[in-house]
Amino acid sequence: MQTRLVGAHWVHTVLASLSAALAAGVSLPRAVEAVEAFEPILGRMSPHETPGGVTFVSDAWKAPFWTIPASLEFLRTARAQRKIVVVGTVSDTPKGFEQRYKTIAKQALDVADKVLFVGDHAHAALKARTNPQDDRVMAFGMLYQLECYLRTYLKSGDLVLLKGTTKTDHLQRIVMARTDDKMACWREKCNHPCFCAACELRYSRFVPTEEEPSPY
Repeated sequence: MQTRLVGAHWVHTVLASLSAALAAGVSLPRAVEAVEAFEPILGRMSPHETPGGVTFVSDAWKAPFWTIPASLEFLRTARAQRKIVVVGTVSDTPKGFEQRYKTIAKQALDVADKVLFVGDHAHAALKARTNPQDDRVMAFGMLYQLECYLRTYLKSGDLVLLKGTTKTDHLQRIVMARTDDKMACWREKCNHPCFCAACELRYSRFVPTEEEPSPY
């Protein structure tokens, strides 16, 4: 069978779904048909084609440290002219920021051409550079700064994996900036527990305050 799910690590979920369907009395052909038609959930390795020819795969709903290898394994087997990894907030690990991001950077460099970190502690990842001029690993304090870089760096044929935590990073805005001309929100301190595509603020340009300076 051919599913629409992205990544071989979904095989256990598919098998469990088929097993549950068979146990409930659904025929195997009907169960296969339903699984094959199932679309990836937004932010759970969901693919996004953009007008500029860049393909994004968003695994940005949550980013526990232990899920990193599975996401990178997908990138290893994928075919693209260039492979880029964007890493936001990573959770569920006792490792300090420097150790966790350095570990992720080394793993990602085995499968990607460039690894970009974003967030308050992103610069800890620069410890993974082999030398000061090595720009395969880069860090950005704010998402808008990363977006400005991607506007000039990305080109048709690129494959970009987004790995982060929605409530903290809202990395989906990188995709929306290429698919929705009205998208204008680049807030850094946003605790809305929803995807930006469903947020009423997505078309509102950020107004800086003393607590949160402008990202522009």
